[in-house]
Amino acid sequence: MNPEDKFFCFFARDNFYTSSSFENKLLGKNSEEKKEWLDKADQSQVRNFDINSYVEACNYMKTNNFKSVRIGSKVQDKINFNNSFLVNYSESNIVSDKLDIYLGQKAEFFCGGDSGIIFLPTLFRKKAILINAQLFTMNDLDDGFSDLIIFKKFYSNKKGKFLKYSELLNLIYSNDYILKNPNKKFLLSNDLTVVDNTKEEIKDLFIEYIERK
Repeated sequence: MNPEDKFFCFFARDNFYTSSSFENKLLGKNSEEKKEWLDKADQSQVRNFDINSYVEACNYMKTNNFKSVRIGSKVQDKINFNNSFLVNYSESNIVSDKLDIYLGQKAEFFCGGDSGIIFLPTLFRKKAILINAQLFTMNDLDDGFSDLIIFKKFYSNKKGKFLKYSELLNLIYSNDYILKNPNKKFLLSNDLTVVDNTKEEIKDLFIEYIERK
């Protein structure tokens, strides 16, 4: 990749960071603190999605002369697609915090889900595309944070349909305590299936981004 190349950064949250820090997080905790942390870890699982769902979007961006740079220093899932404009930085031997920040500054925009690194572009007033988002993510964002957002969907197996966001919120608020993200117990007790954004939906969001420029 050359300094003058146009590129965007993309990522997908997986279990690696949580699992790799599991023992350290629980070290010295009492039983109540362990329960609280484990519950937070359980809630975080619904934020994960497949890095390979970017395949169509990356191929589309190649046609617009954009290179695709995967970021994230701790990743579990491997990319199983390739094109000549793909830079698999996360699985390289040059990953560093300083280079993460450099890429965040130089990228035209970021794309990813509910994870801390999505806030990196805000340091440089860069644009962000948020995919596979959760409803409660909106509480953490200001009005100018993201240009485009699409949400995960929740399918009710009892009703045989996708829930409206108002219906999902009613279920969440009727729980014993407020969930920032629905955990496994919540999904099972309400017979819900989480449905990630498809490759085509993600590509369509990138098309909209390019057409808005």
